[in-house]
Parts: sequence; structure tokens; C-alpha cells
Amino acid sequence: LSDGVLFMSDARSSSKGTLFGIHYAWIVCIACTLIMYGNNGITGSMFSLYQPFIKDMYGITNTQMSFILTTRSIMSLLAVVVCSFYYKVFSIRIGMLVASILCGGSFLLFGYSETFPMFLLSGVLLGLGSGFGTNIPVSMALRLWFNKKRKLAMSITVLAGSVGLLGLPSVLTNIIEGVSLRAGFTVNAAIVFAVTVIAIILMRNSPEEMGCEPYGSRGEVDADKRDASERGKLENIDWAILGAVCIAIGIICCTSYSYLSLFLSFEGVSAEDIALVLSVTGLSVGTGKMCFGALSEKFSSYACNTLYFVALFVGISLMTLFVHNTAVLFVAIALLGFGSPLASVGFVSWGWDLTSEDQNDRAVQIMQICLYVGMVGFDFLPGVIADLIGGSYRPIFMGYALLCIPTFIGIQYLYRKNRRR
Repeated sequence: LSDGVLFMSDARSSSKGTLFGIHYAWIVCIACTLIMYGNNGITGSMFSLYQPFIKDMYGITNTQMSFILTTRSIMSLLAVVVCSFYYKVFSIRIGMLVASILCGGSFLLFGYSETFPMFLLSGVLLGLGSGFGTNIPVSMALRLWFNKKRKLAMSITVLAGSVGLLGLPSVLTNIIEGVSLRAGFTVNAAIVFAVTVIAIILMRNSPEEMGCEPYGSRGEVDADKRDASERGKLENIDWAILGAVCIAIGIICCTSYSYLSLFLSFEGVSAEDIALVLSVTGLSVGTGKMCFGALSEKFSSYACNTLYFVALFVGISLMTLFVHNTAVLFVAIALLGFGSPLASVGFVSWGWDLTSEDQNDRAVQIMQICLYVGMVGFDFLPGVIADLIGGSYRPIFMGYALLCIPTFIGIQYLYRKNRRR
């Protein structure tokens, strides 16, 4: 670690704001990508893989599993609420480090848990780490480092949330079935700590710390600010609609993924196929994230919203209706995954597009709070409903599909009203 810091310090002093001829903003983008990989891609997103094994090995019911997920979501929500204070106490770099330690430590604790209270405590640590160490600090860092190509950088960063699902679920499934559940959690935690070390070596808090300028000319930022002031700020009714949209996105994209493995397991899909489904999901989510950034830069977020909501609605509907048809199932999973970045790069882009420059950070924080409100308010219900109707999650997933319709109408209304990208 010390050798890496020394190397980075030398590189910084030899050429302000660049590393090997690359503007340091892109190095920060890589660091943020690694942080998202550890704090979301192979922890928050990967936890779905472990749920069927936890249920089978420790006799955890659907309702208890819902409590674990709800606890995680509540802690994430609380973390997001106090994130502004948290990042006044800590710099972006140190705050990310603490959050990553919480995420990695939670998986170690999950591995050594055998009782329901221990699983709940593990969920607390995972929720705090996820809330403090994902979208908010990443969007703060990218806003400081990028004047242009900001959405593309955000797409690259949140891509890490799905890259962790490429191939790794199958490897971890083999470890769990061949060795133990504890070994799977331990290997997962070790990867989190390894990528964290690399990310913290690379990360810098701001261009001023490097003695350089952000990526992109100052004139482009000034133009954006003039554009925002001409269009005006969101009114109270707009904030209410935007909050409702983000709550719905939290329900659709976040809780549906939390229960995806349990839904497929109840429908008779094998553990190996579930691992493959998660890998396909990771590939499609990653593709969706990259495409959102590129397409929104070239065309508009307004156009992207239509494409992604249609993919989400069709994907969930096909998966629910044709879960036993393997070919259709994988097509459905690909569409669902492609549309789900609305809960990551999508809502951050909405915050940047629909608010003036001075509102951006606060808007993203408020929107993420609403996202977690949706998760917290709904995380508990699917397991309870499943227990009441014999274990099936199919009605829940049909509800997710139907909720896409008013959510899409709400966000597009705001774009049309504000005439924003």
C-alpha cells in the first residue's frame, strides 16, 4: 500500500493532473468503478445468490429473509440521509474506505453467522456500507472531476455493479456446494478488500488536490449553468412527482432483484441455472449502463427513458409468464437487466438533468433517499405475501411490471415540462 501511494505521489508531482498521459479524471473514474464493484457489484447485488443457501442451511423462512433485506435497506436509507454530514466529517476518499470496510466486513460476518440475529447484524453492516459508499460519493467525485462526459463516466462507474455478476456467481456457487457457505462469503469478502486497496491508492478527492483542472473546459460548465438558469428550478409539485418516481424505481428495480433467486428457486430452476441467470443479468445490466451513458450523451435521457422502461416492462412480464421456458426466460432476464440501470445511472442522470448545477448533489441525495424508501417500504412485503400464498413470488413480479407504466409517465412528464435532456 505504501509503495503504491509513493508511486502515485511521484506520478502526481511529475505531471500535474495526468498519469501516463491520461487526464487524472479518468483515473478517478477507475477508482470509483472499483469502489462500486466492491460496495455494490459483489456485495449488495451478489447477496441474492446466497439467499437460497441461507434458507436451506439455517432454516430461515421467507419472512425472516425479508426482515434481513429490510434491515439492510433501512440501514442504507439512514446512511444516505446522513451522507451529507458523513462526507463533511470524512473526505470522499476516506469515506469510501470506511464504507468498503463495512461491506467487506459484513460478508465475513455473514459467513460466520448461524442464527437469525447474526444475519440481521450482518445486514446492518452491509446496508451502512452500501449507503455510504455507492452512488452519492461517486456522483460527488465525478461532478468535481468532470465538466464534460460526466454521464459517460457515471455509466462506466456504475457498470461495476453488474460486472461482478459476470462469471463470479458460478464460481461462488461451486465453492459453496463444494466447500461451504462460509468459504463462499470469505472469498467474496477477500475480493472486496483487495479492490478497495487499489481504489484508495488511485482515488483523489478533487482536481485542486492534484493542482489541475477538471476534465473539459470551463466554458462548457458555464454554458450548462446558463442553460439551467434559463429553464428554472424544480417546483414543489415537480419534487413530489420526482420523489414518487424514485420510490417506484426502488420498488421495481431493487426489490425485484433482491427476490429474483427466491422466485426462480420456488419455480424449480436449479442452482446452476440461477447462477447462470445472474451472470446473464450482469452482462445485460452492464450493457444497459454503458448504453445509457453513451445514448444520453448523443441523444437525450428523455429518449433513453422510453427504451429502458419498455425493456423493463417486457422483461419482467415475460419472465413471470414464461419462467419454465428456458429460452424465453433468458431473453426476459436480458431485457430486465438492460432496463434496470434506471435505478443507478438513470436516476443520477435525472438529478443532473432536472435540477440546476447548484442543486445537483442535493438532488441526487434526495432521490437516493426516495429510492431507499421504496426498498424499505416494500422489501418486507414480498416474503410475507409469498408465505401467505404458498411460497410463490409470481403475483409480486406482475405487480412490478404494472408499476412501470405510471412511473414512466411521471418521469417523462417532468422532462417535457422542464424541456430538459
